[in-house]
Amino acid sequence: MPFPSRGCRTCKQRRVKCDEARPICNRCQRAKIVCHTVKDEGSFVFLDENVYAAGRKKRPRGPNVNFGTTTSQGVLSPQMSTQFSQNCSVPRTLSIPVGEQALTYYFHHYVDAPQSLSGIMDGHVKGAMIDGCYSQPGSILSLAIFAISHATFGRARKSHASLAVASTKYSKALTKTNLALRNDSKAMNDKVLLAMMLLSYYENSVTGKISTSPSQSIQTVASQSFYHLEGAMAILKLRRQQQQRTEHSAELDKLVRRQLLRSILLRSIPVPPWLRDGSQYGEQGFVLEFDVCMVRAAELRHQASTIQAESAAESFPERFTRKVKLRSLLSEAQALDEDLVSWSSELSPEDRYITHIIQTDRTHEVNKTFDNTVHVYATVWHAGMWNRYRAVRLAVNDVIFKTLLELKDPDLNYAEEAAKSRTNKLADDLCASISYMLGEVVLRHDITIVSKTPTSLSFSVKASTASFLCWPLAMVAMMPGLSCSHQFYLRSRLLDVSEIVDDGLLKTVAEGFPNKVSHGIAKLELGDCYTDKG
Repeated sequence: MPFPSRGCRTCKQRRVKCDEARPICNRCQRAKIVCHTVKDEGSFVFLDENVYAAGRKKRPRGPNVNFGTTTSQGVLSPQMSTQFSQNCSVPRTLSIPVGEQALTYYFHHYVDAPQSLSGIMDGHVKGAMIDGCYSQPGSILSLAIFAISHATFGRARKSHASLAVASTKYSKALTKTNLALRNDSKAMNDKVLLAMMLLSYYENSVTGKISTSPSQSIQTVASQSFYHLEGAMAILKLRRQQQQRTEHSAELDKLVRRQLLRSILLRSIPVPPWLRDGSQYGEQGFVLEFDVCMVRAAELRHQASTIQAESAAESFPERFTRKVKLRSLLSEAQALDEDLVSWSSELSPEDRYITHIIQTDRTHEVNKTFDNTVHVYATVWHAGMWNRYRAVRLAVNDVIFKTLLELKDPDLNYAEEAAKSRTNKLADDLCASISYMLGEVVLRHDITIVSKTPTSLSFSVKASTASFLCWPLAMVAMMPGLSCSHQFYLRSRLLDVSEIVDDGLLKTVAEGFPNKVSHGIAKLELGDCYTDKG
């Protein structure tokens, strides 16, 4: 007689091999599901069918006897019998209100996260605590949190009622925000600023849920979200005029500025003078050094887009002036790239990563790693820091490469090849970090990395962790100078991330914006790639 399996019943139902760990097996723990273990009694394994077969409760006797129908006296009075039958006629359900479920879901998946590395990855979302939603449900901030909570929860659980509540709460929050902006003292309130940032995310989440024209640009599709960010920027400028500010207000200003700076860099618009100096907002140390590089990168992208726009209407005498501008732009971009390399080289050994070659687990069919290579970091916050660094360097090298093509100087061909090489290396590193951040690799014996395919992306990693990939992937996905393999992989992973964080704008970017590739070389590479794929 073969020995019965000691694996849990959950793994048996899922038809996967259980590692028989107690009290919760590792497979159930990684999948975040309830582990129904088989109880050991001595040296035997008893597979309990129910409480009666287990001997924990005496089996009732007699015809038509239902569990729990006897009282301590054994007989029900007519009044008690009627009340009991009424209670049994209604199926038992969870009594937790939908609003509370939505808030709990949002906090667990989007807000709750341990302290990040030296605060460099902290964001304004950590201020969206749900406690105030119970004490002040009608406040601007509470309405904004309710809107996002119901929107994310409604789409995750396919609840049309929750989605309807989200739309209603958003409209109320928007109305109250517009009223608050008419009064300077109210507009400078912390809750108003944070609500503006959250409403921007709500617009991102619903983008793509409504029909959009293929001819629309990303600026048009994301216009509502950008309006909220511009409103937050105006409030932040107003708050800078305050003489006395609390520590909480200063911290919020710093976190909001970080998000605004990333948005500015993404959109290639100029950085306002009052927003440039990160030290005035509390940035310090190596975080401030990187912040300075981000501001310089944003200025470079804006200058590059301005020069490109001017070239369409320039006359012959202006071409010489344009070449002078291009050479100055190239010099600034190359200097910034060198400063970014110096910044990364000064990081401590604990902040660095290890590169592994994937050994695919035979029990899994899909390997989502790029070129079977993966980076392993001390924490996901280290990975997030490195990816923001790579995104900024890729943006800088994109400016370098385009400027070299515009100059058409044969003496600078070596610089063009060097820019291509740096771009490919940075894109390789970015791709190699994604599987680690999305929980798709496991470390065995500190040596071998084995790829695994999660049953659902939503359960493999929380949105608060996947959000670290949003900005770097969005930045890089809209750069036309990448190779075909990098473009396809990064856009496909951006789709995965957009599903986890429930961001329709990211999904729109991943599915093809910008529609027109602005670079002739990139267009040729994409054409060759499609030809190779037959």
